[in-house]
Amino acid sequence: MRRNFLIIALMFISAVVFAQKETSLNIGGFVRADAIYDTRQNVEAREGYLALYPLKPNVDANGVDINDNGSFSQYAMISRLRVDYRGIDILKAKTKAYIEMDFSGASNANSNTLRLRHAYIEMQWTNVKILLGQYWHPLTVPEVFPRMLSLNTGAPFHAFNRSPQMRLDWQTDFGKFVFVTSSQRDFMSPGYESPSVDYLRNSGLPNLHFQYHVKYNKIYAGVGADWKKIVPRIKTDNNVAVDESISSLSLIAFAKADFNKFSVRVEGVYGENLFDHLMLGGYAVSEYDIDSLQKKYSNIAHHSVWGDVQYKFHPQWNAGVFAGYTINLGASDKIADEIYSRGNDIDYIYRVAPRVSWKWENISVIAECEITTAAYGDLDCFGKITNSKEVTNVRSTLSVCYNF
Repeated sequence: MRRNFLIIALMFISAVVFAQKETSLNIGGFVRADAIYDTRQNVEAREGYLALYPLKPNVDANGVDINDNGSFSQYAMISRLRVDYRGIDILKAKTKAYIEMDFSGASNANSNTLRLRHAYIEMQWTNVKILLGQYWHPLTVPEVFPRMLSLNTGAPFHAFNRSPQMRLDWQTDFGKFVFVTSSQRDFMSPGYESPSVDYLRNSGLPNLHFQYHVKYNKIYAGVGADWKKIVPRIKTDNNVAVDESISSLSLIAFAKADFNKFSVRVEGVYGENLFDHLMLGGYAVSEYDIDSLQKKYSNIAHHSVWGDVQYKFHPQWNAGVFAGYTINLGASDKIADEIYSRGNDIDYIYRVAPRVSWKWENISVIAECEITTAAYGDLDCFGKITNSKEVTNVRSTLSVCYNF
């Protein structure tokens, strides 16, 4: 904790020093207090602050579903601090350094400790922008972001991932082109040694992404493609070297329309092995050669869509609703062995989350009701689900946020 306070103190001292120069350094953020009640136990992180979907029934000897039990908690760990430094021009480019952190830690064991969210260098020319550092993975499109209150920000329907990366944005008369190479850090692929950055690292290649954005009047839209190759293992349990890998391709399309009082945002994703984005899916062993000990793998894909609508019916009042749906598409090949996937016994999930907010000056009060239903069933040999049955969690959240 002393280290955290020292870092914050140095940030404020730096702000005073740099304020005397031509360059600028701004410090901002917010303090947020949340009270949350769930009607059911969930697949979750950060002591339940981030909930993805309800847990499957766990029936005891008396026929009682142990997971059909509510919970209540209060949090402040998502409170955020950010530093924005605008420096001198370099190579005729406007420069910026940005750091953003909160106090939710990197895991449940580190809750209420400092966590790095974003840290990047930005160079902006007239039509070209280069970003180097940790930022939203391009499947998480900042221009078309759900306006949910919940910490999951729409996951598992909407990608949730921040990654170290090199990003190039090129603005032309025909639209904007985005090229990204990224690695993994806090959001990792699954495998033999649990989720790890090693599977992507051992491929010797970065995660590659391309997007095209276009704007017409009040409409903003785009499409993208994402490719990555991972190496699930480099040796067997008996210390025999193997040469194995699996590549995955994901596609995204998104759009938004912003008017004076009304806005709508929509997105669709076809995803292969997007476990590292807090979405459903992963991969499985499709072949196993007893002689060579080599394994082949097959992606477990999913399709997801979501939409978010918001209406400003008073200068201080907004109302909105998020709705999302994701379905398991199974594997392209027959599954022969282990499965490394999120929600591999889930057929589909859907969510409806209405919200209302009041804002006055720097303070906001927001209430949201997040209704999430997951359909659990039996897994067949191609990763598809049969005989599914639904379970539902209702999350009620009241939040007070003070921005500075």
